[in-house]
Amino acid sequence: MDYFFRWNQDTDLGDSSYHDDVKYDLLSGKLPGSDPPIRDDSPADGTVHGEMYISFGPINDWVAGDTLRTSFAFLGGRELRYTPDNLYDNARAAQTMFARNYHPPFILPSPKLRIQSGDRRITLRWDPLPDEVNPEAAWDEYNALISSDYPPDHWRRRDPPEESSGGGRVFEGYRLYRSEDPTGIPTSFTLIREWDIIDSIGPKYGYDVGIEHEFIDSNIVTGKTYWYSLVSFGIPDRQIIDYVDRDGTVKQETLSTSLGSLITGRKRVNVPFSPGQKLGSVSVVPNPYRIDRSYTYESGGWEGRQRSWSEEDRLIRFIHLPPLCTIRIFSLSGDIVTTLHHDDPLRGELDWNLLSESGRAIASGLYVFSVESDYGRQIGKFVIIR
Repeated sequence: MDYFFRWNQDTDLGDSSYHDDVKYDLLSGKLPGSDPPIRDDSPADGTVHGEMYISFGPINDWVAGDTLRTSFAFLGGRELRYTPDNLYDNARAAQTMFARNYHPPFILPSPKLRIQSGDRRITLRWDPLPDEVNPEAAWDEYNALISSDYPPDHWRRRDPPEESSGGGRVFEGYRLYRSEDPTGIPTSFTLIREWDIIDSIGPKYGYDVGIEHEFIDSNIVTGKTYWYSLVSFGIPDRQIIDYVDRDGTVKQETLSTSLGSLITGRKRVNVPFSPGQKLGSVSVVPNPYRIDRSYTYESGGWEGRQRSWSEEDRLIRFIHLPPLCTIRIFSLSGDIVTTLHHDDPLRGELDWNLLSESGRAIASGLYVFSVESDYGRQIGKFVIIR
């Protein structure tokens, strides 16, 4: 079939420069001179009325009861190619949707990530439990690559779901990302480990390192906040389409869509200071505390983000506290400033906002603290410099 495209700009909404008979000639392929069937036109400047003409044919032997299915994609883009949101990539996305019978590219589910923090280590596990979705068994009904490149007895195609007519299991592996940004924004994540299936049949993807369901991260700093995200990724979907180029020739394009879930299942974990197990283990950080220094996230501290920081965010941290204890803070003259209570068998830390029991900011100077627990009573000092 032949395809025709025209974009007509009218300078007057009530007076078309093309009459109906001229428009019909264009739609029928009666082109003036050497005018190509698909013609580029400059974009409208916003002051004119635009009309688009799309046609194809001829259609022979059209009889009563016959139907014709047509599909149109209206695309936009900031540039033609090689930039974010470009016309070329948007056209490929539309063609992929059409080739997959209007089903979007398959996104593998991510497993549920279970995290346990310990002394200078974080253990992550993601083996699917019986009541959880297993991404390793996920089936993509419309993946053309599996149907063409893997034999019917391959594990990717065996035992399809009921009423399935194509596709197969697309799971290939896991990617583990970590962020040291306290808020865990998606752009802050970096890849720290990847696992993929060892497969002896069919196309090869990845490094065939095998699949694991546990990872121990020991490259951590006590007292920091980390974010983790485990995503599943699959083999690409491949569609080969025919298209009519602007010169009228029929050409082929291979559409390859990478399959992977987004960084949405983020989980945060704080690496706490371990509880003290003996008398005299408690410390104060930072010591001294200097008002002229920054203890925000960006500077390695824990007083929040610098852009939203205020005086109310100031704090010091007592670390390696016994699981159950009482902390009393005194001025150098012996006056009680405040009393804190700690009851946590896993986290040996507690923050204080540098405010007295009456809610007033404490002055510069040397302060004394006592920690009373089953181990006995520890006395220590810390300094505030304003």
